[in-house]
Amino acid sequence: MRSSVFSEGFAQANLVTSGAIIVDAGAAITLQNGGAFTAFAGRSISVAAGSSITAQSGLIDLETFASLRGSSFSTADDVLTDTSFDIRIDGTLSTKGRWVNDFGVIDVLARGGSAYLDGGSISLSVASRIQEASGDPNVAIDRSGSILLNASAVIDVSGGGYIDPDGNFDLTSRGGNLALTNSTVYFGLGEAAA
Repeated sequence: MRSSVFSEGFAQANLVTSGAIIVDAGAAITLQNGGAFTAFAGRSISVAAGSSITAQSGLIDLETFASLRGSSFSTADDVLTDTSFDIRIDGTLSTKGRWVNDFGVIDVLARGGSAYLDGGSISLSVASRIQEASGDPNVAIDRSGSILLNASAVIDVSGGGYIDPDGNFDLTSRGGNLALTNSTVYFGLGEAAA
């Protein structure tokens, strides 16, 4: 996914596919303050190192779901692997609140204002309870998704702050919410028939 798609300042972006979603290295997806970015994929979601998704005081929601086949346009992801339903973050996800300094700004139209100071919400949820049959009737392969936050990943839901034109500080903003949902359900096979 290229950031140029989002260069017009969208307030909301919703992506839904039966295949994978990849945010390329160097992509900078920035939505308007309070905006929402949602991605719902039938295969993995990957945010590459050096890329970012930003919606100050907004929402970022990434979710994988169990799709029988991958992309409708390619057969490359039809075969399930251990990473088929993973969410992998190597880049930056940010819904942090704004920091605004209006001290000494006389022109009312030039002021940044005190809106969108609270941190927003980030939610990552992977497909669960996905098992694949094997050649052995006593063996099932768990293909459920995992959430991978790697060393270069940055997840930011921090609150911001405001300095008004008279120099008064407003540091009452709140941090946002973070939800990492991996509803792993351990399953087993019943006793083998004799």
